[in-house]
Amino acid sequence: MPAIQLKDYCFAHQPILDADGNTVAIELLYRDAQPEAGNAFDDTTATANVILNVCSHLGMIELMGKRKLFINVAEDLLLSDSITLLPKDKVALELLEHIKITDEILARVRELKAIGYEFALDDYVFHFDPCPLFDLVDIVKVDILQADLNALDELVAYLRQWPCKLLAEKVENADIHQACLKAGFDLFQGYYFAYPTLHGGRITDPAKLVVLDLLTRVSSDADLDDIEASFKGNPGLTYNLLRLLSSPAFYTSHKIGSIRQAIQILGMQQLGRWLQVLLYTQQNEQSCLSLLELAVHRARLMELMASSVDAAPEQAYVAGMLSLADCALGMSMETIIQHLNLVEGIHRALLKREGDLGRLLRICEKLENGEFEEVAEIVESLNITISSLMEMQAASIAWGNRMLHDLFEQPH
Repeated sequence: MPAIQLKDYCFAHQPILDADGNTVAIELLYRDAQPEAGNAFDDTTATANVILNVCSHLGMIELMGKRKLFINVAEDLLLSDSITLLPKDKVALELLEHIKITDEILARVRELKAIGYEFALDDYVFHFDPCPLFDLVDIVKVDILQADLNALDELVAYLRQWPCKLLAEKVENADIHQACLKAGFDLFQGYYFAYPTLHGGRITDPAKLVVLDLLTRVSSDADLDDIEASFKGNPGLTYNLLRLLSSPAFYTSHKIGSIRQAIQILGMQQLGRWLQVLLYTQQNEQSCLSLLELAVHRARLMELMASSVDAAPEQAYVAGMLSLADCALGMSMETIIQHLNLVEGIHRALLKREGDLGRLLRICEKLENGEFEEVAEIVESLNITISSLMEMQAASIAWGNRMLHDLFEQPH
């Protein structure tokens, strides 16, 4: 089999959250970029080298921390020696429910579990025929789109006969998430946290109102005295600014003697970016932190793609960062935009997904859901190849992971 390069495949990643909204794992989605070109890999031809190549480009193995990377493995890969190339403390191996269960498969799963690998059974659809893998896997993933939401209690009670965690996948909105949470699921996969829950046009967290007001001043090119006064009236915001300058993300050797000096050291562009981050973190809700991670990855990917469509990189970054602000603030995007002095291109992207920035944002959204065919249709009209998009996708994930790690690392 010829060496498989990054240009040969598309990949995406989706967060897996616990009941408290912490992102505890990531699922890696991947498929061949050009199946018609004769280099396709499928369930029977994918190798550990392919997966390792993806992980290496993503920079995720090193940056996962306590999170595990969920990866679909086919029968051939499961039975091969190559599977042990994957770090057992960093990955969870997903088996499709329709895998042909033989004594050889069961023995192999037992063997790999004995040396520390974790297993998940993927795409489970509720029925009363027990699967032999239930006694072996650590996690059962239930396809919620195929489940009867009125019978979730019965489903959970049935699966609780086995000592495995239950993961609800394809959880698409807050109502479905609440139903799964109430039924007793342990883990949740899907972008339910990335859909806005509106609160009548009012920001429910006063601290976020302060941040939005300050972001408005920065985006309107207010003078330094005005911005400094806003910080002086908000001691908590001032503390966070000084703490930021002590973090690995923005560390400076300068001794800070005043709020004005801190603002000048950071600069208006970086100050704006930091305020965009604060929109997602003021209440320190884990769901907001998951939103922040998603927004940062969008922003960086759009920034990297901007030059390909002759768009301003900083405008692309801002559009990506603000694309989930309605979810973080509980306000409509129309209301948020009224507060901010944004250029027309960002307006069109955020409200209608139109224009060059709108198309870049749509690429991000389609990638997040693993909708690779739709991604291909959009990039076909742009000066972006699939291979360069995948390079930028990998770079944005690695950059975002490093930035968030540095930003929230406690200063010494």
